[in-house]
Amino acid sequence: MGSKFPDDWILSRNLRAVEGYAVAHGLDWNEIAGKFGIDPDLGHQRGARVPIRTLFAITEHTAAISGDDAQGFTTGSAVPVGFSSTFDYIAISAPSLRVGVQNWVRFIPIITNAFVLQYEERDGIGYLEWQFSDRHGPRSQFMFGTMSWAVTRILYITADPDAQVSLEFSCAEPKCTTEFQKKMGHRIRYNQAHDRVLIPGCYLSLAHSSAEPNLYSMVEEAALGEMQDNEQSDDMMFAISEQIGEALKNGNNTLENIAGALGMAPRSLQRKLAASGICFRDLTDEIRKSMAAHYLTDTNLPMTEIAFLLGFSDLSAFSRSGKNWFGVAPREYRRKMN
Repeated sequence: MGSKFPDDWILSRNLRAVEGYAVAHGLDWNEIAGKFGIDPDLGHQRGARVPIRTLFAITEHTAAISGDDAQGFTTGSAVPVGFSSTFDYIAISAPSLRVGVQNWVRFIPIITNAFVLQYEERDGIGYLEWQFSDRHGPRSQFMFGTMSWAVTRILYITADPDAQVSLEFSCAEPKCTTEFQKKMGHRIRYNQAHDRVLIPGCYLSLAHSSAEPNLYSMVEEAALGEMQDNEQSDDMMFAISEQIGEALKNGNNTLENIAGALGMAPRSLQRKLAASGICFRDLTDEIRKSMAAHYLTDTNLPMTEIAFLLGFSDLSAFSRSGKNWFGVAPREYRRKMN
């Protein structure tokens, strides 16, 4: 896609679910893959990775051209148990659902370096939360898919298809309705402050019938090996981009401030960016564009607040940049995407 974003990746097997949906609905997967500059067979290549922003964009595009803005629920809930290999079995073979969910948090580096999971328990509820940077663009379909994937595994572990697990999404409610949504009913809530699954405490001590200590030890050892293999050296471009995203929201995005936050001299930061083939201004513009696409597509925030979060001095400046990014003004872009 020609972006200079750092290499925030996710395993490419996630593409297979989107590919399956596209083929089943008469869409040309080769054409879709070509549009985003990836090999159509990338999802079938063991251990291959895809930039997270590319996966987000492909899922949003597939939903748009299929006319199904709830597509992620269909793909995520249909992924068979075992598809995610070690990441599936580290939960299913665990001595309890609680340990299984904690293992997802622990071993998320096996499948991605682009977001984190957090788990906590309060007032008899377990909260499994996904935390993202807004700079990767719209992600509604990915979240529908990922969280419905997680819920199907949780229900599998409890052996109770009617377990009162619920979901909260930060994005708006889709217009279309899938079988998964019908099944969950009022237990799916939109326009919330978090992206998370809520698990009543009565289920947390349950284990799947196949859970067995020796098998669990073998799976845990395999997961530790995979995570060790995926350890990355410190990615300075990732750190720079994270700082810019936060600085835009705080209104202090200058080269000097970003360099100071990273413990660098401004000239050193300039050299680091130049070595990656991008200047500070262009990187800021790319991050602003992806953040703007996310806020306009996935949230109901007013235009003035979005302009503020992107570091613009006024709404007219945001409108001008929006036209450069999307070919239309931000309001029109939001109307077209929603």
